[in-house]
Amino acid sequence: MNISIGDVVARALEIRGALLKDRALSGDLDGSIGHIPKPKLGTGDIRFIILGQDPTVKNEKGRRLITTVLNLDKTNSLYTYLSMVIVRLGGSLEEHAYATNLLKCFFRVPPAFEAGMIERHLGAWLGLLKTELAAFPKAVVLSLGEPVIQAIVTSGFRKVRDYWGYEGNNRADAGRFSYIRAENNLLGRDVFPLPHQPSVRKVFYSRWMEEYLGFVKRSAK
Repeated sequence: MNISIGDVVARALEIRGALLKDRALSGDLDGSIGHIPKPKLGTGDIRFIILGQDPTVKNEKGRRLITTVLNLDKTNSLYTYLSMVIVRLGGSLEEHAYATNLLKCFFRVPPAFEAGMIERHLGAWLGLLKTELAAFPKAVVLSLGEPVIQAIVTSGFRKVRDYWGYEGNNRADAGRFSYIRAENNLLGRDVFPLPHQPSVRKVFYSRWMEEYLGFVKRSAK
């Protein structure tokens, strides 16, 4: 099944327009930014889906410069991190990954900063996200950051570290590595949680990154 980036963006703009007309939800949006960052679509066979939160960075002026999901049209630190992840899993970020966001428009503040904001808007965006996922039924889904899994998990852990077998004091039990099973989340797909790029500097994640990615590679076959 093919996917049109233009169609995804057009549908996202329609959803944004409807939200701006919703009295209860419109106040959450940054109405001054009218564009939707486009998903990043690899040039080859898509084997990995990277799921981010939303495009609302803290720097308000910087938001206007974001034209691609997760700024993956730029070779910044996040690009380097995600490229490493996909390489370790046996692919290429430029060829084999599709990156999209849970919530696709800009908000007045990063939604994770305000309790309940992601959950308030999730219903409006979930259908479009499921359409994107359905285009790549065999792709491994990788979530990025804790707010994403807290929004989609219906049963089970809500912290990334718990899926990595965290035992305290930066220790982990590799035998307890796990993932969010399809039946335990709103997406209906198995999801492998990854920390967002700033958290990779923490000792726990840097220590166990290779082992967890090895687990992902084995489990996703």
